[in-house]
Amino acid sequence: MSFHDLDKHEQEVLVNTLKLCGSANKSQALDAGFEVAKALELPLRQGVLNGDILDGIFEPIKIDAPATPEFPLDLLPPGTEEDFVAYTLPNHGYIPQRHVEGDYVMVPTYDLGGAIDTNRKYVRNARWDVISRMLDVLEGQFTKKLNDDGWYTLISAAFDRNVVVFDSDAAAGQFTKRVVSLGKLLMRRNGGGNSTSVNRGKMTDMAISPEAMEDIRKWNVE
Repeated sequence: MSFHDLDKHEQEVLVNTLKLCGSANKSQALDAGFEVAKALELPLRQGVLNGDILDGIFEPIKIDAPATPEFPLDLLPPGTEEDFVAYTLPNHGYIPQRHVEGDYVMVPTYDLGGAIDTNRKYVRNARWDVISRMLDVLEGQFTKKLNDDGWYTLISAAFDRNVVVFDSDAAAGQFTKRVVSLGKLLMRRNGGGNSTSVNRGKMTDMAISPEAMEDIRKWNVE
């Protein structure tokens, strides 16, 4: 929050406190300087915490304590699509049948823990500004951990399925239009089906770094 975001009364208080810092009364100037230091210390030294970058990629699922994280697999596994076809029927006869069995996958879970500590004088003096910042930092620990685990999962899944593309003509670390084109092509090929399939593979979103964004700004318009 900046000075201009405060109301008129709060601005007057800060202005008068700042003026008192130059008072000829040494004790009064020290007290006013201490108040100004408290107002400036946290904003000037405040670090930038990691934000949630998994929103929209993963879907959080709440499961009650006794339940196990089991998820059913589709009845039509990839590669068996051609086993289920339609037939021309004679005047008399039964329709050929295909039996399917469902399976499930169990996702292993793990606990997350975090800790933070501070000087007792902040608690004794009821420094709610410090305590509030402590809670923000504690929350940032879990956000950072979940961000890392989420992207490790995505990278591992892409590597295991060989859904990895690169532009051999580009410099190391450069983000090019050919990378996007190859990514779209690979998503369609690995997704199966055809152009009219409901759930055909396609690229809908991209998560890129600030460096990649700078590379996009350098692209020629075609």
